[in-house]
Amino acid sequence: MKNFIKEGCVVTLTAPYDVASGAGFLVGAIFAVASYAAVSGAAVEGCREGVFTLAKTSAQAWTQGQKIYWDDANKRCDSDSTVGMLIGTAHIAAANPSATGEVILNCCAPSTLEGPQAAIADIATADATDLASAEALANENKAKINAILAALRAAGIVAA
Repeated sequence: MKNFIKEGCVVTLTAPYDVASGAGFLVGAIFAVASYAAVSGAAVEGCREGVFTLAKTSAQAWTQGQKIYWDDANKRCDSDSTVGMLIGTAHIAAANPSATGEVILNCCAPSTLEGPQAAIADIATADATDLASAEALANENKAKINAILAALRAAGIVAA
């Protein structure tokens, strides 16, 4: 086949910030572990699959097989899905407290969005004092609920 470029376990990426050897880093939707130290903007080889000991949120206990997310703001792994992108699963249990945990990298971007979601405005709480106002409020709330359902379907959380 003429279109094959190379195996994808180790790829060359641009370091988005200073990265230490063996530390995780995120470039767009690509999570990798640095093969060597690199300064921000430099080319760095990053491994996208395998089992690695990585920095974690110390105050968490992990169970084997638990989903693990990358907290790019704090440059560490976390079991809380709101901190960032899904990167893999816990290889073995990790204690609370502990500074590191073993993670099996998932190699690819998740097929559905995980982590922080776009904000959805609260449903209006205004009181309707007449029939026309009540109907307008009901229509507004119906539109907001439909938008929420559409977002859940798009994220794969609710079946279409």
